Amino acid sequence: MNKISLSIICFSLFAFSAVHHNFTYLNPDNAWLLHVAQQVLAGKTLYVDIIETNPPLIIYINYIPVWLSNITGLFLPTAFNIFILLLNGLAFAYLISKHSKQYYAIIACAIISTILCANNWGEREHILITLFLPHLFAKFTGRDSNMMEGLLAAIAICIKPYFIIFWLVIEAYEVTFKNHKLTSKFNNQNIFIAISILAYSLYLTFIEQNYVNLIVPQMLANYNAYQAGAGDVLSSIATSVILFELAFILCLIFNYSLLTRQIYTTNFLFLAGVITIIIQQKVWANHFYPVNFFGVLLNALIAKELLEKFKQHNVWVKFAGILSVSVIIINLLTAAKVLTKPQNYDELVNLFNKYKTSFVFSFDLAPSFPAIMHSSSEYLGRYGHLWMLPNLYRQSIALADKPYYRKYTDMDVYEQRIYDKILADLRAKPELILVANRRYANKYSSNFEFDFVKYMQASDRFNILFKSYTKVGAIDKHDIYKLK
Repeated sequence: MNKISLSIICFSLFAFSAVHHNFTYLNPDNAWLLHVAQQVLAGKTLYVDIIETNPPLIIYINYIPVWLSNITGLFLPTAFNIFILLLNGLAFAYLISKHSKQYYAIIACAIISTILCANNWGEREHILITLFLPHLFAKFTGRDSNMMEGLLAAIAICIKPYFIIFWLVIEAYEVTFKNHKLTSKFNNQNIFIAISILAYSLYLTFIEQNYVNLIVPQMLANYNAYQAGAGDVLSSIATSVILFELAFILCLIFNYSLLTRQIYTTNFLFLAGVITIIIQQKVWANHFYPVNFFGVLLNALIAKELLEKFKQHNVWVKFAGILSVSVIIINLLTAAKVLTKPQNYDELVNLFNKYKTSFVFSFDLAPSFPAIMHSSSEYLGRYGHLWMLPNLYRQSIALADKPYYRKYTDMDVYEQRIYDKILADLRAKPELILVANRRYANKYSSNFEFDFVKYMQASDRFNILFKSYTKVGAIDKHDIYKLK
């Protein structure tokens, strides 16, 4: 396949995806991160005036669509979709210019990055995989990445630092199975990647100190109660992992000569993705995206090798080829279902447009932040979501007959700090409307109910302020309170 045909196929896929997502609501994480970037560029101090638990690189990346929106006057979600389109377009243009002979792998990656990524379009994991692909394709050909490919890989790793395992796994595979000398891994490219990651770590330690001093301690204090546990995580993804891996195992047993460098490398990245989920102790869609990406790519590469001379293979290898195709079809159907039934937040958008300013008490970012980003509402709270609070009460509520909320004086220093910041935001500029989730439940948190308003009533300071509000209705799982 020539480069022009390959370019047309890939660009068409990304253009379709960008247009589709431009007519749907933003992913909740993307909406919040854009809001954070917008607020920081407007003068707020990251991790002080606006609280985000991710390291700052993803915020800096989101500056780009905010700048694009400010310069052109484009609707911010539209500017974001254009940015993701351009980012993927440039990455795949580079792949086509350097690796057009691997057109099958490039097309497979383009399909996974568009149709199969579904609602993960523009997520942190989507961006980091895109940036990591030039380095991966260099490894597919058996060469070390150049400086630019190494820099992109380093940026990808720094978005979520534990994804350093992707880089290390590839190097370990080459040393262990491709007879590369360990000393050969201390080359200019790997040293450059290591220095880039180290420089970012030093930047966090000595320059962006608010993240290290304010956010990391809070996460360490609250995160244990939020973990699902390795056993729960593995049991929830076991079926998917087995389906993705089975064709590879069958080939390994019955005809390992069919397994190429591409297949082995992708398989190890797939397993590395599973490890990242265990590290995070949660199975959210964006966390599973790298596993899904490399799992589908693995089966696509296996299917290519097995179907080319299908009749010559034994029955087990034929079964592996059929299984690989089936796995791809299942993922396509699943993605199609998601894409054809986008989330609808119209009712909340109308509410936010009506009252203009708002404050949200909720465990997660959905549906409030997509609705806020697609409305004219002004949101000035420093917390977009209060994910840490219900999990602080997971064990105590699971053992009680009814929800129990600590009084302010019984809270530890970290919980008091969160409570004080929420209250300070409400006092600084009382919002015209409060949107409060009062029926939170999560399978990793004992399925208990958490009433955010009752939680905030732990102090009379909030009760005095809350007297100024009256309940005016409810939308889905959210109670609506209006300033009198």
